[in-house]
Amino acid sequence: ILTGGSKTYDYDIEEGDPHEEDLQWLKENLAVDDKLAEQGRASLAKILGVEEGPTIFKHERKAGDEELLKVRVVAIGPYHRNSSSSPMKFGDDYKWKITRFMVNKLGVDMKKYLNEMEEKGRDARRCYSEGLSEWSSREFRTMLLLDSSFILFVMDASRYSLLDLGTRFMDSVDLQLDRSTFMEYMALSLDVREHLKQIKLDLLTVDNQIPFSAIQTLLNCFGEEGNKPSIEDLALSCFDDLWPTRNEEQKIDTDMPPFHHLLHLFHWSRIPAEGYEMNSRLLSNKNASQQYIPSATELQKSATKFKKSYSGSCLGITFKRRLTGLFGVIKIPVLHLYDYSKSTFRNLIAFEANPTNDVLCFTAYSACMSCILQRKEDVKLLMERGILASTNYKDTEVIEFFKDLSRKVEDSIMPDTLIELYNEVNSHHNNKISKWFGNFRLHYFPNPWITLSLIGALVLFALSFFQTIYGMLSYYHPPE
Repeated sequence: ILTGGSKTYDYDIEEGDPHEEDLQWLKENLAVDDKLAEQGRASLAKILGVEEGPTIFKHERKAGDEELLKVRVVAIGPYHRNSSSSPMKFGDDYKWKITRFMVNKLGVDMKKYLNEMEEKGRDARRCYSEGLSEWSSREFRTMLLLDSSFILFVMDASRYSLLDLGTRFMDSVDLQLDRSTFMEYMALSLDVREHLKQIKLDLLTVDNQIPFSAIQTLLNCFGEEGNKPSIEDLALSCFDDLWPTRNEEQKIDTDMPPFHHLLHLFHWSRIPAEGYEMNSRLLSNKNASQQYIPSATELQKSATKFKKSYSGSCLGITFKRRLTGLFGVIKIPVLHLYDYSKSTFRNLIAFEANPTNDVLCFTAYSACMSCILQRKEDVKLLMERGILASTNYKDTEVIEFFKDLSRKVEDSIMPDTLIELYNEVNSHHNNKISKWFGNFRLHYFPNPWITLSLIGALVLFALSFFQTIYGMLSYYHPPE
C-alpha cells in the first residue's frame, strides 16, 4: 500500500493555474519536516533496548499547557534561549558572571573543558531532536559552558544555609582573597536564592535541558578529584525539598543507568526500583482509556481497605488479598500536593512520552489515582486513612488534578505492572462473597469506633455471662 521508498516527490505550480493559491498552501504543508525518521529510530531503539538517537525533544505546547510548562527565570539549552515573550531573569549575561567567578576565583580549567567538549560536541548535538544546524561549534560549546556553570552554582547554593556561607571561604592562608571571594559568592548566591524554587522547576522542564555529560565534564574541571562529590549526589540534593521525594532504594552506584539530563535523573530517583518498564510485548493496545478500576468508596463495597505505605517510592501502589481472599488491601504512599505539583507531574509525564524512555511510572500512577479519586467522598476517605496529606487543594481540586493528568495519558500504552494491579483489584471487587461481606460491613459497621464499641460490649457481656454461670454453679454446688 505504501510505496515510494526514499524518493522525494515535488509538486510544481504553474503560473496562472486556477488552483495556484491552494496548491501553494498544500506544498507548504507537505514540506514540513515531521522528523518521523528520528522518532522511528528512537522508538525502535527503545523496543530493542539500544541507546540511540535524540534524548532531548522540543515539547509541543497545546492549549492549556502554556502556563504549566512555561520556562520562567532561566533558559537551559537551545529551545527557550531566544524567547521574546518573557525575558529571563538569568540570561547569558548573568551566566557569564557565574562562569567568570568559577574561572577566576575557583580555578576551573576552561581549556580542559573546551577541549573535552570539542571532542564530545557531535555527541551532544545528537541529543537534540531539532539538529541545531544554526548553531556554530563555538556557540554550541559556549551555551553548554554557561548552562553547566549556572547549574553547578545552583546545586552548590542550594546545599548551604546563609549561616554556613560565612565560614566557607575563611579557612585558607590568603584571608583577604577569601573575603573578596566570599563577597562575590554572596552577591551571586543571594540573587539565585531569591528565585531558587522557580529555578529548580525550570531545571525540571522537559525541553529545558542540556546533556548530563556536559555538567559532569565541567565538574571534572574543578580542583582535585578526591574532594568532589558525585554529580548525581549534587543534583539530587538540590531537589531534595521537592515532592515526590527520593526513593531511598535507588542507590547511586555503578548499576545506575546513564542519565540523559537532569530531568531523567530526577525521574529515576523517584520511581520504584522495579516495575513499570515497557517492552515489545506491550505494543498491543493496552491504553489507559480501556483500563479501569472503581473509585475508593466503590471498592469499600467489596471489603477493600486503603492503608498508607511507608517505604520505597512515593508512587508505588500495591494490592494484596487478606484472610483467605475475603479482604483486599490497597497500599498507597502518602500523597502531598503543592502549588508546583501539577507542573512537575506534567513535565515528568511528558518525559515519559519521549520515545527513548521505557519506564511509565508517573503515567501509570496518574491514571490509577484518577480512577480511585472520582468524588469528594473518595478524597475524604483517603484523608481519613492518612494517604492524602493536608493540602491547600480543595476536594474538587484534588479530583481535577488527577482528572486533568489522566486526559494527557488516556491514549498512552500502559505497563504490565499497572495492568496486573487493575486485574487483581477488579477480580477481588467482582467476587460475590467479597461484595456481600463489604456491603454487610458498611451497613452494620460503618464506623470503626462503632465496631470497637460493639466488640467492647460483647466482651463485657461475655464476662458478665461467665460470671453469672460461675455464681450459679457455686450456689448449686458449693465447695466442700
